[in-house]
Amino acid sequence: MAADPWSFSRFVANALFLARIVEPMFGTNMSLWSLTNEFWYYLLLPALATIHIFNGKRLVFSISVLAVLGTVIYMLSNPIDFLIYFAIWFLGAAVYYAQNLLR
Repeated sequence: MAADPWSFSRFVANALFLARIVEPMFGTNMSLWSLTNEFWYYLLLPALATIHIFNGKRLVFSISVLAVLGTVIYMLSNPIDFLIYFAIWFLGAAVYYAQNLLR
């Protein structure tokens, strides 16, 4: 990993939502981890649903499996934080959808 917090490799890793996976956060904004988490959260739920719904369609199924695998690899890099923050994020999503069901 590059020691320079402003390195190009850190910038690219953060731009591809791979902060804390392949490189530390870019620059001095240590809250960039939340963008990475959000990206992987928003990828995980639809991918799991797609695997369940489109089980017979190979391309969609394969892409969804890759998305879930990517999320699992990210989760393994920092499992406790990922699970805690995912639970919080999921509760927010559940409240939103419950609110829409009650209308």
